[in-house]
Amino acid sequence: MDLPENKANLTKFLSDQMMLEAKKSRPTCELITAGGFEEETKVASSQGSDVEQLQSSHEEADTRIILHAKAAYMDGYERIIVSCRDTDVLVLLTHFAGQLSGELWMRTGRRQKRRYVAVHDIQLTPTMQRNIQVYHAVTGCDTVSQPSGHGKKTTWKVFQQHGALLDDLGRGTLSESTIRSVEEFFCRIYSPASDETNISDVRYRMFQKGTKYQEKLRPSRKCLEQHIKRAHHQAQVWFRADVPIPEIESPIGSGWYEDATRRLYPHVSADDPLPNEFTDIVCCKCKNCATSRCSYRAKNLKCIAACTCNNGVCHKPYSVAIETDSE
Repeated sequence: MDLPENKANLTKFLSDQMMLEAKKSRPTCELITAGGFEEETKVASSQGSDVEQLQSSHEEADTRIILHAKAAYMDGYERIIVSCRDTDVLVLLTHFAGQLSGELWMRTGRRQKRRYVAVHDIQLTPTMQRNIQVYHAVTGCDTVSQPSGHGKKTTWKVFQQHGALLDDLGRGTLSESTIRSVEEFFCRIYSPASDETNISDVRYRMFQKGTKYQEKLRPSRKCLEQHIKRAHHQAQVWFRADVPIPEIESPIGSGWYEDATRRLYPHVSADDPLPNEFTDIVCCKCKNCATSRCSYRAKNLKCIAACTCNNGVCHKPYSVAIETDSE
């Protein structure tokens, strides 16, 4: 199944078989199939109905669900049930529920624990309703990673208080002001007790407090910027879920790059996470570095911010002006 051709052939086979089975066993029930044929825009009905309005170029089944739900409401259906166990779909349904009338349900869970979510009854503030898709994209979805050590439960609290910081993401061209606004949102996630707005400052404070391993440090500014670009692109796709043939910018250059085999990979960062001279860094664990027991003093080196002494009462302090992106 690693070969795209095999996946395409299997999808076409299943689509054709489902249509045949529906005509035989459920002639009174209409089955509409899309996205599984050689032609990406092809859509078929088991009853031969005119479903031209459902022709679309959507790559994701998640967004096609919204398109089909909208068409069903326009045809007069007052209750729509979407059977799915995907969180991305629930977020999409929540965002578009306000644009649809009637009841919108999501059937989820397994056979033993089946449950129905009344999407039409989900109550959010106007800001949260407007940015729910953006929030889900930037804090982790199928195509964008989540902030290390922070799941939906903790980031949701930040979203409730600072959701307006995500207002412009996924809408229009990604500007530097939008990136800085989302950067501040991440500062609220990583350092809720501070008023920092620059992720580099948050990263440096963690380093000062003794966090030396790269995987435990907060992302660098350049790394976060690529993450924001991926979330922006994904949000753009979701915002156009109700448009049959949407105009979507290429993901290449939006936090993604293409290799020689034309496969997409996330562009992690434009810079190295640390200067090369810092890769083998060693920190002392002294209180004031007054004796030769201090590993830095013994080697006639000056202590750094990550040392336990924190340069405060150190006899061998190292002072340097830290340049941040805000300067």
